[in-house]
Amino acid sequence: MLFAVIFHDHPGQGDLRAAHAQAHIDWLAAHADTVRVAGSLRETPDQVPKGGCGSWRRLTVLLFRNCWRPTPSGPVDCVKAWRF
Repeated sequence: MLFAVIFHDHPGQGDLRAAHAQAHIDWLAAHADTVRVAGSLRETPDQVPKGGCGSWRRLTVLLFRNCWRPTPSGPVDCVKAWRF
């Protein structure tokens, strides 16, 4: 079963998102079997992303819900909220 996952960033977190973009892309590539599609949310291609969305397998969603925690300096700091 696949789930749509939507992330909403805290306002003004574009620099933090950009600083961790490559590590995030690498993580997505390493988990391509469970995260089927992922992308950033913005109204036009030249805007700073306001969040992200993706299509995840059920197991990945369960693992994410159980282990996701904000970190003081990690890329998750930019995430204000997420929902399935």
